[in-house]
Amino acid sequence: ISSGSASESSSGAVVIASGKSSSATSGSVEVLAGAGAVGGSVNIIAGSSTGLSDGGDVVVRTGASVSEASGSLGVITADAVESGSVEVGSGSASRGSSGSLTMRTGDSLEDAAGSVALAVGFSASGNGGAVTISAGETTMADQEGGKVSITGGASVDGASGEVIIGS
Repeated sequence: ISSGSASESSSGAVVIASGKSSSATSGSVEVLAGAGAVGGSVNIIAGSSTGLSDGGDVVVRTGASVSEASGSLGVITADAVESGSVEVGSGSASRGSSGSLTMRTGDSLEDAAGSVALAVGFSASGNGGAVTISAGETTMADQEGGKVSITGGASVDGASGEVIIGS
């Protein structure tokens, strides 16, 4: 499924969507690769720029709700004899700065904001997995390496949040 090419203007968009439902669950959209001796891949790749503009964005967003929670987003590798890895990163840059990576929860106006948990799974027979936080290095003689900052949350009226490091 593709749109036609264009030489003088924008090429056409491709929309794959299920219909709306006013009284029940709307239909799902699934993109599946086939099973085989080697499983097929699913690639989502935005368009490259051939001029002086940025490349295309990839946006994955869950559904909104007017009365309940918005949908959850899961990025999970399948269970297996040895499960696959998950990598989230920005690309390298040849001249400017490479892209930043931000992981944060949304704000809340009437309740506690969501937490961020960074945890390693349980190991039944081997050593426990490590958590490593490293700032960036530099090869320039007159520049500093990156900093690592861990800060408890501020409070307008009460005590600020604690920073607890233990073993």
